This record gives sequence, structure tokens and C-alpha cells, in this order.
Amino acid sequence: MFAVTALDPRRLAAEFTGAALLVFGGGGAAVISGQNLTVSALGHLLALGIAVYAFAGISGGHVNPAVTIALAAGRYFPWRQVPGYVIAQILGGIAGAGLLAAAYGDIVLQAGLGATRIDERVASITALYIEALGTFILVLAVMAFAVNPRAPRGLSGLGIGGALAAVILVVGPTTGAALNLARAFGPETMLWLTGNGNADAWKDMYIYTLGPVIGAAIAVLVYSWMAGMSGTVDDDESDASDEADDSDDDNNLDDDNTAIEPTPA
Repeated sequence: MFAVTALDPRRLAAEFTGAALLVFGGGGAAVISGQNLTVSALGHLLALGIAVYAFAGISGGHVNPAVTIALAAGRYFPWRQVPGYVIAQILGGIAGAGLLAAAYGDIVLQAGLGATRIDERVASITALYIEALGTFILVLAVMAFAVNPRAPRGLSGLGIGGALAAVILVVGPTTGAALNLARAFGPETMLWLTGNGNADAWKDMYIYTLGPVIGAAIAVLVYSWMAGMSGTVDDDESDASDEADDSDDDNNLDDDNTAIEPTPA
């Protein structure tokens, strides 16, 4: 999950597809199993793990706006790339929900399409804390398995997917453990478009927006301090690098990418 500098439609397509896979696989497992917590956790583990393994070498495999924003805040990813990534991720979440609805129709639409909802017994501030805490744990795994240059090879998808599954098993009954705006927004949007939405659910969307960003940003800060790492991305330098890339006629993705990895502080 290294950060990259030059914006490329292929990277946006990778983020779009990864987010769609997460919502289709994770949300699908949740709704088809009747919200069985174990099945939901396993579905999310597999979906996120596959997305990370498939797209880390193309776009970094963020598939989560909170991850992208937090990495940019830590200087592991260029800020000017953030809007494109976030838009691609959110649209991917909607597409994943659409694919699930197309596969099962009214069966899943009437069952909620795997949308994450806050339990009525959970206060809003508590829900915000839970989403922040869950994302903190998830992004610690992102930093440990994908960003740290000393990370064990080949375990990124399993480690990051496993972190998401563990959080779902613990706090899934409280907020649905979205930990990702694309995961929350996609199914809710598709429910609304098909006339199966719940107006009250939109009132809680700020929790799924702010909570993950807060938790992810703290995780990047804390892990960077503990591991003695610091981000090295400079948008001005990235611009210069991109101009050089644009003058190159090489169409090989590996050649026209500039990978930005954290360096020890």
C-alpha cells in the first residue's frame, strides 16, 4: 500500500474496483447471512484482503477515504491526489451495492443491502468514538503491514483484512463497523435510489465520515512515532516528478509510477 505521485486513470479505476469489491463482498456476506456476525467478518476479511492484494501495486489499495486522507496528513501520500481517490472510492462503494442489488433484487434490498446502521441504544457520541476506535485499529494494521518498509512480505491483505474482521466481531452490533465512508455511503445510496432508503439513516452519515478520519489520522501519527517513521511526500516535488513522467512515452505502469515509501525518521 505504498503511496504514489502521478495521478493515472488506472489508479482511480483500481480504487473504484477495490471499494466496489469491499461493499459487494463484505456487505453481501452480511445481508445474505442475515447479519450473522461471524460470516460478515469473514466476508469483509476476504473482500478487503483480495482488494489489497489485487490493487496495492497499482493504486496503493487504500479503498477507504479515511486511509487516503490519513496517509496524506502523515505525508505518505500527496494531498492533491486525495479528491480523485476519495471520489473513486465512494463511487466504487455505490457500484458495489448496485452489483449486489442486481444479483439478488428485492431479497437484499428489503433486507437492507448490508447497510451499516447505528443501534438505537447507542448514543451518537459513543458511535463516533466506536467508529474512530475501530478505524484506529484498522489503520494501525495498514501502517504495520503495508506502509512500514520493514513489514513482513506477503501479509498485507491478510493482516489488514484480519484487523477489519476483528473489529467487526467486537463492535459490529453497535454501529455496523463501517470504518469507511464508501462502505456506509454505497449501500445507503443504492437503497435510496431504489426507494428502500431510511431518511433517518442519513442523519448518522456524519459519524461514518468523521469517526474513521479521526481514528485513521491518530493511527498514522501514533504508529509513525512508535516505528520511528516519517512521511516524505512533498506535493511540489511530486508536481515536478509528474511533469517529467508526462514527457515520457513509456506506457508501462511500473515505469511511469513513482513509489513513495516512508523512511525511518
